[in-house]
Amino acid sequence: MRLFIFLWNFEIGGVQKHSVLLANHLVSINVQVSIIYSEQRGELLKELDERITLIQFKVKNSNSPVYAYRLGKKLSSIIPTGANIVCNGSNNFRQLSRVNFFTQRWHLIHILHNDLSFTSGFKGWFNKAEMKILIKNPRVKLIALSSAQKLKHEKILSIKSIQIIPNFIKINHTIKPKLKVKKELVKGIAIGRYSKEKGYDILVSCLSLLKQPVQIDVFGSGEQARKVLIEEAEKKGVPNIRFHREINDPVAYLLQYDFLILPSLRETFGIVILEALSCGIPVL
Repeated sequence: MRLFIFLWNFEIGGVQKHSVLLANHLVSINVQVSIIYSEQRGELLKELDERITLIQFKVKNSNSPVYAYRLGKKLSSIIPTGANIVCNGSNNFRQLSRVNFFTQRWHLIHILHNDLSFTSGFKGWFNKAEMKILIKNPRVKLIALSSAQKLKHEKILSIKSIQIIPNFIKINHTIKPKLKVKKELVKGIAIGRYSKEKGYDILVSCLSLLKQPVQIDVFGSGEQARKVLIEEAEKKGVPNIRFHREINDPVAYLLQYDFLILPSLRETFGIVILEALSCGIPVL
């Protein structure tokens, strides 16, 4: 069996963690795995099994039929007919599905790490109509991470064929989880990239109103956004939140805290929740 995984980089994010864990597991049971990536950067590169093949290739965001034709020709020299492809990201899925619609060359799997969304107006209507056609291809499988996500997308796309495979983590059984929750939770941790949907600006505002003595440490990627949050916390006079750079092994850090706080505006399936619960850490 041959499996190809499309990925943009190897930074510490939920999609990248899932892809690396999936690839490492599959090569351990003798599946031939190749990761096709856009940029070779990120700490998770160190976690990859040496048996995994790495191929650099960027799929552009384009609506040109000429580009779709050229993309098909280029990928046919990389990915053999009949191969299975995990298309992370809606653009990767859309572009490969367009090629596959005419060639029926591969079996495509799209995991809904992020919900599909469509704008209003003619463009949004057209994109939604095209997505419905692409997904109904018998060589395409759509994977939801929860029953709620499955029902939502089956309604949006007018289909009944979405499968559910929840996200997973690799549990370190040498770690002893906390068995008792403290009555006073004073030391919290947040983990996730510094982007708007993670809600860290709201967390700063909440802490400015809180009377109890709580200290929050946030770990994530995105240096410029981190600096903005530091300035915002200083401006609002919130000394009990600190913004750190990303960490590669969250379990080692989670055990040092009383609870995990996840202030995200939206999450399809936060892997960090599983990581915290595997350590016996309560989640807010």
